[in-house]
Amino acid sequence: MKKKLIAALLSGTFVFSALFTGCGSTDTADTSDAAAETSQDETESETVSDASSDAIEKKVFRIGIECTYAPYNWTQETDELANGATAVEIANSPGSYTYGYDVALAQMICDELGWELEVYKSDWTSIFMGLEDKTYDCIMSAVCYTEERDEIYDFTSCYYERQIKAVVREDSEYASITGLSQFDGMNPTVIAQLGTNFVDYKEQIPTAIDGTDYEAAAELFLAIQNQTADVLITELSTAESALNSMSGLVMLDLDEDDNFVAPEGSPNTCCILFRGDDELRDIIQGAMDDLGWTNETEEGLQAMNDLMSEMIAIQPSNN
Repeated sequence: MKKKLIAALLSGTFVFSALFTGCGSTDTADTSDAAAETSQDETESETVSDASSDAIEKKVFRIGIECTYAPYNWTQETDELANGATAVEIANSPGSYTYGYDVALAQMICDELGWELEVYKSDWTSIFMGLEDKTYDCIMSAVCYTEERDEIYDFTSCYYERQIKAVVREDSEYASITGLSQFDGMNPTVIAQLGTNFVDYKEQIPTAIDGTDYEAAAELFLAIQNQTADVLITELSTAESALNSMSGLVMLDLDEDDNFVAPEGSPNTCCILFRGDDELRDIIQGAMDDLGWTNETEEGLQAMNDLMSEMIAIQPSNN
């Protein structure tokens, strides 16, 4: 209901704007001139309509991505990849290229539909603004479903299921911990990525001290490496990716019955996020269904995990 109300308000704004723009001057003019202007306007309108039709026929799928969150997405200087695939040039950063789990899956979806793919790079803190101003059609940047976001945005089904993990220095007193309850009385400084549901997990670590969160994943891992903080709450694939290229860090192997628990209404399911375009969302969802890309079947989960493992293996070392 809330999404419908927002859409109605936006629709009213657009109608008012159109009416206001349509008010012309009251100067008199020759009838033939007016007719000529009308004819010209109609011609221009037909041209715009034709151009719009061409754009629709081309079916360019525009996605917003952080491009700094390996292995989901990263930036590189060339289009060459170790697996023989081709990285995608960033539309708003010519000469730079991006790839990763998000981009690879987006390309699979476009191939399934016979569409073209365009990727737009955005800082995490402003990525939702790009969706609001229609710079791109959707956000596909490891964004998880939450009930709060669902009040405004529309989601596809899950395209990757995350596992929450904790990373610490391997030479710290926390490296041997096997359950969250063991943090009790240790007062660790805990950090997570800004604007994500990782922050919600801080309170699950007993006697945790709230540390300074960062926007970029690289800054978070460096903070642990440099002992600015003690514990980083992240997820499995991101941790595996970072540990492949950074020394002195370890991911805790916590007991199943003394581990992180997803808060109510905030499952760890990465989805493609849209705003006010149900038709496009349904087309993309249909392509995902045709690809069998779901976490609800063994085959689908295996495909997700296989693609993520491949992305971890081929990402550039500087990401």
